[in-house]
Amino acid sequence: MCSTCGVTKDISKFFRHVRYKDGYAAMCKTCKTAKNYAWREKNAEAVKLRNRITARRRYNERKNNVLMAYGGRCIACGINDMDVLTVDHINNDGADHRRELVGNDLHTYGSSYIYRYLVKNNYPNGFQVLCFNCNFKKHLTNIRNI
Repeated sequence: MCSTCGVTKDISKFFRHVRYKDGYAAMCKTCKTAKNYAWREKNAEAVKLRNRITARRRYNERKNNVLMAYGGRCIACGINDMDVLTVDHINNDGADHRRELVGNDLHTYGSSYIYRYLVKNNYPNGFQVLCFNCNFKKHLTNIRNI
């Protein structure tokens, strides 16, 4: 029987819960889901803030893992400040690769798509770590050589 709605329901209608003697929560899944939605609606700003913090933490962890997998420092100048390091496509095909991943809306999607791609594909060859300055210098050098 659900402790909230008072309806006797099949055990499959309750979430498992280790703290209870029978191993199931006292509140049925329907009531628990409704309670969760109500709490999220009431605390919408806190939920948004928590989600932003979690997303930023995950992004930073993924970025750090990717940069470390490719050496953790700029291959041109040696700087190892994670705030200024970025992943560079060695063959200068970054725009084409991003288009392949996210379509033509390149500026809507940031580096998170590249980082996810690199992790998912077990850090493939063809990428290197550069700081923003060295990456831009590489870009200018390529433009001048056209």
